Amino acid sequence: MAEPLRQTRSLDYTLSAVHSVRSPGNVSSVYSSKKNGQDNAVPNLEPLAISISLSYQDISYNVQASKDSDTGTSCFEQLWNTRKPRAQGRNKKNNKAILRSINGRAQPGEVQVILGPSGSGKTSLLGILAGQTKGPGVSGSLLYNGKQYSKAFKRHIVFVTQDDVLFQALSVRETLTYAALLRLSRHLTKQEKMERVDCVLEALNLSKCANSEIGGMNAKRGVSGGERKRVSIGVELLVNPAMMLLDEPTSGLDSTTALRIFKVLKGLAHLGRTVVATLHQPNSSMYHAFDTVMVLAAGRCIYSGAAKDALTVMSLRGQTPPFMCNPADFLLDLANDAGIADQLADAHAAQEQQEQSAKLLSLDNPVMEAIGGIELKEELLPYDQEIQKQADSSISWLEQYSLLMGRSFRARKSAAMDQLYITLCIGVTAVSSLIWFQCTSRGGRAVVDAQGLLFFKCTFWAFQPMFTALNAFPVEKNVLKKERASGMYRLSAYFMARTMTDAPLVMMVPAGCICLYYPLAGLNAIFTRFICHMMTILLVVLISQSVGLLFGAALLNVAKANVWQSILMLGTMMTAGFYVSEFPAWLGWVRYLSFTGYCYRLTNKIEFRGDELYPCWDGSEELCAADDVQELEAQNISEPVAYDVLPTLLLLVLLRILAFFALRYRLSQS
Repeated sequence: MAEPLRQTRSLDYTLSAVHSVRSPGNVSSVYSSKKNGQDNAVPNLEPLAISISLSYQDISYNVQASKDSDTGTSCFEQLWNTRKPRAQGRNKKNNKAILRSINGRAQPGEVQVILGPSGSGKTSLLGILAGQTKGPGVSGSLLYNGKQYSKAFKRHIVFVTQDDVLFQALSVRETLTYAALLRLSRHLTKQEKMERVDCVLEALNLSKCANSEIGGMNAKRGVSGGERKRVSIGVELLVNPAMMLLDEPTSGLDSTTALRIFKVLKGLAHLGRTVVATLHQPNSSMYHAFDTVMVLAAGRCIYSGAAKDALTVMSLRGQTPPFMCNPADFLLDLANDAGIADQLADAHAAQEQQEQSAKLLSLDNPVMEAIGGIELKEELLPYDQEIQKQADSSISWLEQYSLLMGRSFRARKSAAMDQLYITLCIGVTAVSSLIWFQCTSRGGRAVVDAQGLLFFKCTFWAFQPMFTALNAFPVEKNVLKKERASGMYRLSAYFMARTMTDAPLVMMVPAGCICLYYPLAGLNAIFTRFICHMMTILLVVLISQSVGLLFGAALLNVAKANVWQSILMLGTMMTAGFYVSEFPAWLGWVRYLSFTGYCYRLTNKIEFRGDELYPCWDGSEELCAADDVQELEAQNISEPVAYDVLPTLLLLVLLRILAFFALRYRLSQS
């Protein structure tokens, strides 16, 4: 089989037979060539290496939920939740049928639209067709070119969710560029991948806003809703998929923008792709451009077939449409009426039973499968070796790590330099510098005052990074799930890149604040002491960030994580050795888990040395050695610093490992 062509910008390429499938006459003018001086909704893209026909039979989806179920609990909660015997009758599960015996097929070159009111099962069906909704509640037969779904098909099937899952701080071009570098074959050069990006920008009419930020609710205003939706489609279009499944691609858009989006989808289908989309309430112009339509009502199908025949079939079943009505509105009205919908679903099921299953659902001989009367050419058929070759063409782990590092830095740098966060840190630093101004030269209380400053800095710089890191995975979980489902990169590469990018960003502001309060407080002026003090504070910053990442990954819920890590943080403060120096014998082990305590003891050892002299506590003018100061005895300043450095480094590594495995577990459960 010939290698897939790499040409991406040629407008003179002659489309193959699959690309020349029939189109409704009332919309054919939309896709006129640029050679005629008119805009082309979709310029010629790279020809497809394969095509995919989809057939599904008896697709059912049941959700089982009980009152006492543990669905949605975190990995922490599942560990300590004990299974107690339930009273008889309390463990009964409620079965809810989301989909019931849905049959259908989708062919290359056509757009199939799934209609239905909210809760009818449209999104669930689309998720099953995309291979993303799995589990014991899913049953039925689902075939791609007559074969079962496998990972080899993953790179040829894309699923565009209803919500635009994009990084808000990246521009349109950056979003597409990183997606191209991560998802396209390693056999393509960087220049060829950038040409693909330019082609998609042109195809989706995004060239004018290519350098604009995506924006969103938590960022400054960016591109419009329609442009954001086209970017989501463009990210998936980069891989030149054979099948595109889109959930509500026109949701939240005005009728003009929605029609423009649908014209793009129609053009993509005409290039040989299989396009299946759910729509909420299309207008009349959009409906007449449908090739096939499926109407769902409460998980059952009341019509499936050609869009132009829907009203005729409804009339034969006793539901006459009003004069000059929008067919989509009429079908949705029928689906919303429970009594009528049940009658239509029964009639549709009876019709399906009467038809020959071989004629409708058999894909045993894909070579002879005809699309609109045109047989697929042999070189466009999905041979197993071609699918496997493209599935094995992912870039290496190091390349993924490098690209994700760059993307994470560009997406996170603005958040790390947030003006409110910087104002908070500088303000607290300024106030503490004034309160502890030259505290080491205040007579007999110099040591006690300096210890108060050291403890405050250890706890403050443990709090701030922890609550900032808490939002990392919960905020990005939708992006992560979407990109992982498409096989864009390995989870380990993402985790390493995400955490390594955050490390220098989270340390910049604390480092600047240390340079401010250290001389103002009159701490030890020896340069090596200053460097060691800074390294200790930055180390506790990384540990506290690791705690935030762990709770965020384990819970994936900001509110719950806030509660649990607040309890942990307060516990580390109370066991740090500042408030209490002696613990009960049975509780003495907790001090070894307090990273704030390690930081506090390290800063004491750095600031005070046993052979140095300090003002005595009794208020006399004499000087006392640090070893003789009662307040320093509990900190064991004469011990080597390795006693505190090594456990701190061990905690840092352990927390990062736990955060990774917690994230992997939570994603596998979702």
